[in-house]
Amino acid sequence: MVLAAGFWGRLQGLLGRSVLHDEQGLLLMPCASVHTWGMRFPLDIVFLDREQTVLACREGVKPYGLEFCRGAWATLEIAAGSIARLGIAEGQRLEWSSISTESTAA
Repeated sequence: MVLAAGFWGRLQGLLGRSVLHDEQGLLLMPCASVHTWGMRFPLDIVFLDREQTVLACREGVKPYGLEFCRGAWATLEIAAGSIARLGIAEGQRLEWSSISTESTAA
């Protein structure tokens, strides 16, 4: 899992990747909406509040889409099929033990 908390990291998101594996994901903070313009693959998108409680799940979001969730503070982008595989549902609180931060390369 990679954290994109800076402007440039959130702006780039997953653009440029050709695939997202099951064990990979991108957590965008703060973020209440995402686009999939220019993406090469579908995504599952999980919208979270400040306590990491799931507000909404969007499965199989195709390239060139736009998703929004009122009240969301963070957005988790994961491989398509991951919401069902992991049993993620609205109302759950997600927790993670470690997370790597976005690259600071210029």
